[in-house]
Amino acid sequence: MTPASSLELTHFQAFFLFAVVISVAFGFLGRRRPQDRVKYILWSLFLFLLVGIGVGWAMFPFSR
Repeated sequence: MTPASSLELTHFQAFFLFAVVISVAFGFLGRRRPQDRVKYILWSLFLFLLVGIGVGWAMFPFSR
């Protein structure tokens, strides 16, 4: 039995949450000006999603 407060995420939701958290961390650790931070956060989020979906797509034929 799971508690009512448990959080159940799909693989994609967990991947997206991870990408957002890490992108924000990279943005704050790597850039000083707020404009640069926002650009870096968005760019790294885009790249995380692109690479993650690409790797998942490449692994799909081996899942069966």
